[in-house]
This record gives sequence, structure tokens and C-alpha cells, in this order.
Amino acid sequence: MAHEINNPKAGIKNAFQILKNESGGNDEELNLIQLIDKEIERIARVLRQMTQLYRPGIAPASKFDLREVIEQPTTLLSGESASRGVQIVIQSVLKYRTAHIPEMEFRQIMHNLLLNAIEASQEDSQVTVTIAESGPETISITVRDNGTGIDPSLHSKIFEPFFRRKIRRTEPGSGLGLAISKSLASAIGAGLEHVTDDKPGATFRVSVPRPSHLA
Repeated sequence: MAHEINNPKAGIKNAFQILKNESGGNDEELNLIQLIDKEIERIARVLRQMTQLYRPGIAPASKFDLREVIEQPTTLLSGESASRGVQIVIQSVLKYRTAHIPEMEFRQIMHNLLLNAIEASQEDSQVTVTIAESGPETISITVRDNGTGIDPSLHSKIFEPFFRRKIRRTEPGSGLGLAISKSLASAIGAGLEHVTDDKPGATFRVSVPRPSHLA
């Protein structure tokens, strides 16, 4: 399957390279070009991860702004969220927002969680992303939707490959998003958990280590 997907991916990348070379080069176009480039690379990385779900290849850690990196998949998913009438709201109460972990893997985790939250949400609702300290050495990023939540009988299966919690049977999805995200989180030294509470919808929390120089 990875081989079959790689062929059209290569075609997309080549066609995009031609368009990129002919771009007018204004700031908005350049930002979108950079995002598309990163997404093509993310597709390639996901394909590799599908073949080694529990042994993902991890890039070196790098320093980046958490909010900025979270806003990028939000931008890429804006068409999907708008078509469903779902608003994504990002809240941050951090003084320091720097993380020092592999950026591409963290970006993939956030993309998976945000897409799941959008697809699970009711129309004309919102997905809330909260960035906050959860301890002296940890920063947490929670993603909450306003959907119907996850049945307690399924809680033990949430991170299993091919688990799907789509509201409608016609919803697309492989059921690998949460499993891959859990595996990636473990590999980069982060945590990923499903938070159970009495609030509506479903909540997932990513915990990343706070850089030691900010302690």
C-alpha cells in the first residue's frame, strides 16, 4: 500500500515543484508553499511510519515555538473545519512557548488530533486547543472537541491500530491516526492520553518536556 501511495505522491511533488518555480513570490504565497512542502514531507514520513508503526524513525530534536507549530496544521485544516462549521480556538497561558523535541513528529501528532476533533465535532461548534504548564518540567497541549465523546466501553481500544470513532460510517479515515500518534509521542519522549471527565466531547492531552534552560 505504501508503494502504491508513493507513486502519486512523487507525481504531486514534481508538479508542485513546477508551480513553486513559477510562483510570484509574495509573502502569502511563500507561506503556503512552505506549508505544502512540509505536508508533502509529512506524507512521505507517514508512509514510512505505516511500515514501522511501533518503531518509527525519528528526526533529531529541534527548538521551535509551540503555538506557531500548532497554528500551521490549523491553517492547513481550515478548509475542512470551515466546511463543517467548526472553529478551532487556540488558547495559551505560557510565558515561554519553546519546545525542544523532534518538530515533524510533534506536528504529525497535532495534525492527527486536530483532524479527529474536527471530524468528531457537531456543526457550528468549536475545537479548543489549550497550551499550558502541567508541572515544573512539563507543558501540556489539550485538544477538546464538542462531539458525542467516546463510549466508555471503547476507552481501552482508543490507541489500537484501526480504531475509529467516526460519527458517520461514511467518514473517511484509516483508524491509524491515534495509534501512530501514540507511537510517535512515546518515541519523542512525550505523552499522549485520553482525558476522561464530565465535560462534553472528547479530550486528548499531549505532554512534552519543558526545555531545561527555562526551568
